[in-house]
Amino acid sequence: MGFFNSGTGNFGIGNSGEFNTGIANSGMANSGVFNSGVLNTGWANAGSYNSGGFNAGSLNTGSFNPGHTNTGSYNTGDLNTGYANTGDLNTGAFNSGDANNGLFWRGQGQGLMQADYTLNIPPIPLTLGASGILKLPITGNITGLSVNPFTIHGDTTTGIPLNVTFTLLGHTGGTSVFVGIPKTDLGFTVNVPQLPVSILVDVNDSISSITTPRIRINTFDFHDFVVGGDTTSLVANVGGTVGGVSVPVFHFPAAPGFGNTTDAPSSGFFNSGEGSASGFGNIGKTVSGFWNNGSLASGYKNVGGLLSGLTNMGESLSGAGNTNVLGLVTSGVGNAGENLSGLFFSGAGVSVFNAGLADVGTGNVGLGNVGSW
Repeated sequence: MGFFNSGTGNFGIGNSGEFNTGIANSGMANSGVFNSGVLNTGWANAGSYNSGGFNAGSLNTGSFNPGHTNTGSYNTGDLNTGYANTGDLNTGAFNSGDANNGLFWRGQGQGLMQADYTLNIPPIPLTLGASGILKLPITGNITGLSVNPFTIHGDTTTGIPLNVTFTLLGHTGGTSVFVGIPKTDLGFTVNVPQLPVSILVDVNDSISSITTPRIRINTFDFHDFVVGGDTTSLVANVGGTVGGVSVPVFHFPAAPGFGNTTDAPSSGFFNSGEGSASGFGNIGKTVSGFWNNGSLASGYKNVGGLLSGLTNMGESLSGAGNTNVLGLVTSGVGNAGENLSGLFFSGAGVSVFNAGLADVGTGNVGLGNVGSW
């Protein structure tokens, strides 16, 4: 529909591609002018899924980005939020390094911020005291004990055999004996040397059996037995501490961007989900722009995948306010369905658009029309 379109399903002027809405688009499902890529919203995009103009890369929100998944302009790197970044994953401008926050960084991981807040509760001293009167009456008994007679005897009922053999070894002491002749002055001394003595003792006898009498310990009874008394006090004191406790409130590690909680690194502000994103408040994977929720998308508040533009919901959409279910390409504004281009179509050749006042029907231009086209 339009003028000088040579492609298929185009709406506009001079489109040679398929399902484009606009002017001179040679790609597929673009909304805008002079787009040669796929599913772009804007102008002169050679890449795909861009929202903006003159993007040679893909999935950019902005203009003049040779890189991919950037939010901003003139970025030759990837996943940047800002302007003229030649590195990757930067949030800022003119960064030639990677994963930096700020301006003119040439290194890696510069200007990153981190924050920790932990609530520490110190140990609390605790002292417990108790006192009272100890008066413990005890009543009861200890059962008596009897040990019956028992006999210690030999192998049978005989006495206890006693067989002992030992040898006593020793010697006598040496001595000198003086022998004198009476009534003369003559005499002599006889030296008796030590004499060895060996005595063999062999005992072969028995001891009669030993029988013990019956042993009995009578029962012990406790009557009116009291531990303590009316004036016996018992005091117990326990001292110690409770805690302390450390409660982590939040932890933001050093990472590219500000407030991102994505699984994979992202640039920008407050992005979440799988990551590899740039921009502001996006949820999902490989997303640029503002508050998109999905994957492989650029632009503003889109929901789904393979999207560019504004407030689209579905798959493979460019433009603004389009929806679909099956994921077949659609471009334009306000379309609902598959393989559509143009403005406010709800199916092939079925438009819900009127330009004017008091029109009843669809596809009317002017005032007071009743019917369609």
